[in-house]
Amino acid sequence: MKAFLILPVLFVFLVQPSFASDYQSYEQVLEKNWPIPNPQPWDCQSHNPYYWMDKAQRMISVEPIKKMQKLSEDEVMVIRNLLISRAYNSLFTYSLRTQNTDLPQVKFIWMAAGSQASVTVGHALQAGLASAAPRFSKARENFRKLEKMHDTVPVLPNVLLRSIDKIKNKTAENNWRVFSDIFWQHLAYTNCGLDEVVLLNQKMVEEKLRLNRYQEKFHYERFIALWQDMEAGKYLQANMKLIWIEQHNILQKHMYDGLDAKAANAMLLFNQMAKADLKGPGGRHILSFNEFSWDRRKYPNLGYFPLRFKWMKYVVGEQAAYLQELGTVPEVEEVMTPSLRESAEFIGFYLH
Repeated sequence: MKAFLILPVLFVFLVQPSFASDYQSYEQVLEKNWPIPNPQPWDCQSHNPYYWMDKAQRMISVEPIKKMQKLSEDEVMVIRNLLISRAYNSLFTYSLRTQNTDLPQVKFIWMAAGSQASVTVGHALQAGLASAAPRFSKARENFRKLEKMHDTVPVLPNVLLRSIDKIKNKTAENNWRVFSDIFWQHLAYTNCGLDEVVLLNQKMVEEKLRLNRYQEKFHYERFIALWQDMEAGKYLQANMKLIWIEQHNILQKHMYDGLDAKAANAMLLFNQMAKADLKGPGGRHILSFNEFSWDRRKYPNLGYFPLRFKWMKYVVGEQAAYLQELGTVPEVEEVMTPSLRESAEFIGFYLH
């Protein structure tokens, strides 16, 4: 859709802060270019996992902007990350609305937590980008605006910049990898149900078995088990299995195990970014990774899987209890609005 068609919407919420706080107003802007069309006539008879994978990738494609203007690699990285955050956010709230009850059950706990974690990842990716962009460039201006939407990111010593760049690239790549592995499964389950998502994973199991990729075969078998738990109402168990897949099969393997000593040390600069933006039940503070580690007399090493996994289980459990405690969809959307705002406003800078 042409940019001028969305200018009125962008103008309205950029000049009227009270309207800008409304979750649906931000979602409307994003929906024009990156639709998550629910409901729509999804092909639930395709029995093709790659059909769903393709749908998921289209939802975070930066091509609509690249067709309008040239983007730097940093801009592509940040925009794609913000689209990932938004996709998690939108599908989570959609899953609540479709229950059509006054007090919906929070089922997609991992999705809700992922929408917040992806935003936190984005803040780390944005560190130093404004000052690194060419003076008077649109990228520099937009990154400055984005910085004002959230807490400041860590100061980066020049001696560690090379290691930091490596970490940023790995972080962006693996945030996308997690999305690519898990989001399409939620999309298929939401729109076509248990039988279809189990069949899709069985197809992947058979494919990996033919290729003698046994670890990948086990990976998709885990998905079958967790979706069966989800359907049986074992929401916490299902989402803890999702956390294990994300943290062990994807992030540990593809990110943390591959860091050299300098990069691993530089990673400590970002420990302060490992925190939950939502609250716990009763509005209580959720411990950051550093706080959680020291509270257990452990050195806060994000690369150490057992400790990081325990922290993630704690965070997701606390967030799930808090969201369920809120009860109604409008109240949940209200606390999810700040993360959606970053996606909508930053991307909006490129659409007008």
